[in-house]
Amino acid sequence: MTFSSTWTQFPPCGPLTEANLPNQAGKVVIVTGGSSGLGFELSRILYGAGAKLYILTRSKEHANDAVSRITALYSKRDGQQDGMRQIGSLEYIYMDLADLATVKAATAANGGRLDVLFYNAGTDAVKKATLTARGHEFLFGVNGLGGFLLARLLQPVLAQTAARPGTAADTLANAVAGRYAIPDGRWHPGGMRDDLLGALRSADEGGSGRAAEYYDRCEERVREFL
Repeated sequence: MTFSSTWTQFPPCGPLTEANLPNQAGKVVIVTGGSSGLGFELSRILYGAGAKLYILTRSKEHANDAVSRITALYSKRDGQQDGMRQIGSLEYIYMDLADLATVKAATAANGGRLDVLFYNAGTDAVKKATLTARGHEFLFGVNGLGGFLLARLLQPVLAQTAARPGTAADTLANAVAGRYAIPDGRWHPGGMRDDLLGALRSADEGGSGRAAEYYDRCEERVREFL
């Protein structure tokens, strides 16, 4: 393992914290897998900053427990944080990435606005994993197709929200440049990756075109839900 790879396992505090996160009142945010781990902590911080938050996960029991724990943390503050900011709202929406029908159903509750979509849900290798509801290999179905469909269905409302006056819109410029972020909010110290750059370019541009191939493959398999 290289030094830079080792360094990423012991990160410093990220640049954005609960203490300096700007007021998120009026913002609508979706967090997949928000009932545990990093998704839970993210949901907690955004709720405390005033965001309207939707937690998309497959376990109602875990989601309700997360909502109860988060709201309890702020219940003694009389609805305010730091004496100024109003806390937000939390809502659980059932979604199982292994079942594309539930992914589509989960996208109907954004109310015409969506500022941020956080991907946190996913799966690791599972012994003797079953196929997904549509008969796809489990890892590809959950980590690939499920997230792909969610983004495709929410892209219109994300674009509409970003186009509103006074709304800051993020772009894919850094991703296209071959950079990628690590969990604490920094760009990976390895800089641009040639394999990512090559995948994003077509064969005519000197690349492999694999990103376009993957997109088309996913698009074909989720078409009936678009």
